[in-house]
Amino acid sequence: MIILSPTAVPEDVMSEMEALGEPDVLIVPNTYHRTDAAVFKARYPKCKVASPPRWIKEGVNEVVEVDMDARELTNRHDGSVRVVQIGGLSETGDDDFEFAYEFKCADGKWAYAVTDTLFNFPEKGFMNWVFGSRGILQPDGSCTPRVGRISKWFMHSTTNCSKFYREMAKREDVCMILMAHGDIATENIQTAFNSIADDLS
Repeated sequence: MIILSPTAVPEDVMSEMEALGEPDVLIVPNTYHRTDAAVFKARYPKCKVASPPRWIKEGVNEVVEVDMDARELTNRHDGSVRVVQIGGLSETGDDDFEFAYEFKCADGKWAYAVTDTLFNFPEKGFMNWVFGSRGILQPDGSCTPRVGRISKWFMHSTTNCSKFYREMAKREDVCMILMAHGDIATENIQTAFNSIADDLS
């Protein structure tokens, strides 16, 4: 089992999770999601901790020892995990704020997961306006994810990020978009990716 962005939750929720199996990898996606990593490592000492290279020496290691570059996960787990570099986030190839992770679902399709690069809160409100974290309103009244205002601060090129999501929109094998902040997208995935690209253009 892989846990992306380990976050402390009530014991009954932990028990439900453990009923599925014991975690063997904890992905700490960036320094801002490191807080509870040590709690999980203490509970599951055999777990390996993975993080993007930018954060291995800076941030995450201050809380928990990192065992591997997160990109190594692509070569593990029988091809059921992909670590994807998000276009526009890196200038040198090793300074990504975070990666995207794709997890193979039972039907053979893929779940696309990020933590802080996409947001999808449906509500209006001052804080969602400040952070640019409200989803993109669609004609049918639904909301789809968007790159938040703060996320753009960590980008080297919004143009390249737009191109990245335009390419993602061509894929028919992605069944959901997961993010740490906001509602999961499970319908009209290609429209959602195109909307992200349009919003960045």
